[in-house]
Amino acid sequence: MCSAAHHAVAAESLPVQVRQATDAFFADQRHWVAGVLAEAGMPATRTGAAAEAYLASLEGALLLARAHGQPDSAAGQDRDVVRSVAATLL
Repeated sequence: MCSAAHHAVAAESLPVQVRQATDAFFADQRHWVAGVLAEAGMPATRTGAAAEAYLASLEGALLLARAHGQPDSAAGQDRDVVRSVAATLL
């Protein structure tokens, strides 16, 4: 799980500037993923929601890997799940 995800979890207890920076980070990530999906041929009307779903799946997979005591780099099965989710989005 990335440090921005840690900030997102604790958002209510963080200073406004940190919350805004965290939101901006995820907005940038959504924008980038939406661009990749558009380049892959997804209609523009679907890229925003699909990017959100992909990032939620990715962060969730990383969170579950941590919960199961697996370091991020050892989350092979979780990567397969994220790839499967990504494939359904296209």
